[in-house]
Amino acid sequence: MEFKRDVAQAIVELISKNTDSLEELIRSFVKQELNFYSDDEHTKIPRFWERYLGNVAPLKIARKYEIRGLKDTEQWFIFGGGLSTLKAFDFLAKHGALGNLQNMLQAIQDAELSRPLTKKVVDHLVDIGREDLIEEIYLLTKKENLKKDKIIQSQAPL
Repeated sequence: MEFKRDVAQAIVELISKNTDSLEELIRSFVKQELNFYSDDEHTKIPRFWERYLGNVAPLKIARKYEIRGLKDTEQWFIFGGGLSTLKAFDFLAKHGALGNLQNMLQAIQDAELSRPLTKKVVDHLVDIGREDLIEEIYLLTKKENLKKDKIIQSQAPL
């Protein structure tokens, strides 16, 4: 189990203040976050899951979901290791030392954008008044994701 940011802080506070055992605290968290169902209507919980969880109440932790923009992606790329990794591959390519590794500059040319990244780029282009580039960005977007989105939209109830 891995906790990040605000959830991690809330869990640490609960561990320090709570009189329940750590096992009960974890079961409460799991009860809130994960469920198994034994029927297609998602109403019947299997006996093994009820036995595992026991009588614990679901642990409710307040969360805030932030919409992260292209600036956050840029910061992640620069400080998260992406930029230095790209530099290392560029160094190897310039010195003919890639061996069986891919040339990242070629991989960049062939890469397609994910739908979430496309949305960030489009939002950025709108913010800076460069809507003229939006159509080109959509052409760089993964096509199978576009097909999935269309299928999901066509299946959505009106």
